[in-house]
Amino acid sequence: MSKRNLRSLISGLAISLIFSTSLFGTASAEDRQLRKIFSGWMTDYSTYGDTTKGQIQAMDYVVAHSEMFGQILPFWYTLTSATTIKDKYATQNSIDKSIPIATLQSLGIKVIPTITDGTAEGVLSKIMGSDANRTTLVKTISDLVTANNYDGIDLDFEGFAFVDKIATWPTIQPRWVKFIQELAATLHANNKLLSVTTPYLLDPTTGKKGYYFYAWPEISNYIDRLNIMAYDYHKFDTAAGPIGPISWFEPSLIYALKSVAPWKIYIGTPNYGYNWVTKVTGVCPTNTPTSEKKSSNAAIIHQLKAQAILDKPGAVATYNEKFGETNVLYTAEFNGVNKTGATTSCKVDHSAWYVDARGYGARAKLVE
Repeated sequence: MSKRNLRSLISGLAISLIFSTSLFGTASAEDRQLRKIFSGWMTDYSTYGDTTKGQIQAMDYVVAHSEMFGQILPFWYTLTSATTIKDKYATQNSIDKSIPIATLQSLGIKVIPTITDGTAEGVLSKIMGSDANRTTLVKTISDLVTANNYDGIDLDFEGFAFVDKIATWPTIQPRWVKFIQELAATLHANNKLLSVTTPYLLDPTTGKKGYYFYAWPEISNYIDRLNIMAYDYHKFDTAAGPIGPISWFEPSLIYALKSVAPWKIYIGTPNYGYNWVTKVTGVCPTNTPTSEKKSSNAAIIHQLKAQAILDKPGAVATYNEKFGETNVLYTAEFNGVNKTGATTSCKVDHSAWYVDARGYGARAKLVE
């Protein structure tokens, strides 16, 4: 899924910005000043993005703001079996992968690529449940890290949460913990880092668990990074609403701080927005963009294009302190002809949500 000045917008990283919570606790004033609290996911297609298609060249952006980054998590890999990891970077870029790796590391930025789960329902759990297959998977991942001189690896295995059935979660948990223990031992023996990205968990004493099987307390001593996916509370295929409201993810952050050393925790926050169609009045002309239909999924707003939304005629922007996000409401009008050639018109109401500079500032305060 993607820094610069704390008060500015994210543009280079396609998924989320990540704030480190390492400033919680008793760090000295000097430590607070020097700490690089930003990280971020950099997708395969945005590493050296095609600017003719409106893509961002993330490498240029990160290099220009390298003083703010402690690490980058290139979104380059997908696991397809215990022995196979698909390289998405190679199919999207003509520049040899060693170049961005060396560039980032020369700037003191750790390169910790992300591996997603590309297996079918239940497959990864079965791999982890087999001693032989789990050992093979650990070696496959460790070999990838070593061969490319990465500083570590990030695991974004969301299939457990969003593909596998809820009834399997109790079985997944011990398998996951055992796998993390063994992978961590192998990586740490080679001075490599283990990063884990998960959806939110909640304190079970509250009666709510979230995606509990990722077992933060049980893996806390083995992992070096925990990235909390504090985004997509509302997303392209839901009703309009805030994407990563602070009021939603703060309880998860509090639980994380009870479970994991604070310097290991990062808060993932969106560097994108969504623009939903909430109402259509009238009959739209045939040349009306399909994105203006009520049935269409929300359009993704890149941070660099947020101003275009604010500049819409009649647009009203409201910053929500509780959510730490900005909501923009506006109405687009379309005039033309229908399928029979008769004159027609329609009005399309929009609701857009995104995190602006104030929202990033509010999230940065959580790590002070």
